[in-house]
Amino acid sequence: MKRLHSNFKTPTLSLLFTLLLLGYSTIQAQSFSGSKVVNAANGMTISVTTYPVGDSVQVTMTGPASSWFAFGFGQSFMNNAYCIVTDGFGSISERKLGNHNGGSQLTSSFSKSGQSSSSGVRTTKITRTLMGLNSNYFTFPNSSSSITLIWAYGNGASFGSHANRGATTLTLTKNCKNAVDVSVTQNGAQLSANTAGATYRWLDCANGYAVITNETSQSFVPNMNGSFAAEITEGGCTDTSVCFSINTIGLNETDFSENVSIYPSPTTGNVLLSLGNQHSEFTVIIYDHTGKMVSVNSYVQASEVNLSLEGAPGLYFAKITTADGKTATSKILKI
Repeated sequence: MKRLHSNFKTPTLSLLFTLLLLGYSTIQAQSFSGSKVVNAANGMTISVTTYPVGDSVQVTMTGPASSWFAFGFGQSFMNNAYCIVTDGFGSISERKLGNHNGGSQLTSSFSKSGQSSSSGVRTTKITRTLMGLNSNYFTFPNSSSSITLIWAYGNGASFGSHANRGATTLTLTKNCKNAVDVSVTQNGAQLSANTAGATYRWLDCANGYAVITNETSQSFVPNMNGSFAAEITEGGCTDTSVCFSINTIGLNETDFSENVSIYPSPTTGNVLLSLGNQHSEFTVIIYDHTGKMVSVNSYVQASEVNLSLEGAPGLYFAKITTADGKTATSKILKI
């Protein structure tokens, strides 16, 4: 047995992969949200959604269309509470309440605001930063949390004495919708989740999304044709990618790949590659789980060779190509 070429490293993928398909999903900033009905008889509700990455909060409040209504944040009593008020004319303002009085109006911190009225209920929507402008403003939480609220509505359209009031707690929980990047890159028969450092399970789409046993790496190479998806868990949220079709397994390699074996796997770095029969010449290319070429070696007049994985622990792929054009790809797990 003679080795023709020594190891070299290169970032190119062109020697192995000719197909590159990217599964893409639109990812929005992680958010935390909560909503509550505080007085159903008068249509008093509140919904709060915070976006820590974008440093913004969206507050939606409803109440009686013909009279003022308000919500205060961060405490269960009026004195010094930050409050958002909508009057019966549709004006929206921020106030710092006094001790059983309306206190003083604050400079608006809203980046967006609007209101509408329908069927006797007025809806107010505002957007502002999480951090208050100063100590007179409430700073909204940037994670799962609870917010103490006070609420009230009046007898008339102009802000003044209340007709009813109360206190409650609003709980914000993580909104997992579109919170996980489930995009997957397909390189030939290899699927790789683009999110690193997450928890993975690979699913058989054609079999009711059944979990494929022992396939928990960021990359996955099936041993048969089919349709497959990645289930990715990150930051307490789980989502599933679209399904990817693999139909190239067994093409031009049926009479060769079944004779190829690599032992041991898992390995600490050294493995024995056996081709079953002696070949006049063949090339072995090693790729890591991202598709980056790690090494390439050519051999003559051999049926088995020793391979050494020089990279960090993880999933690797060995592609064997013979002089007569037969190919086979095998997985190697380095621990």
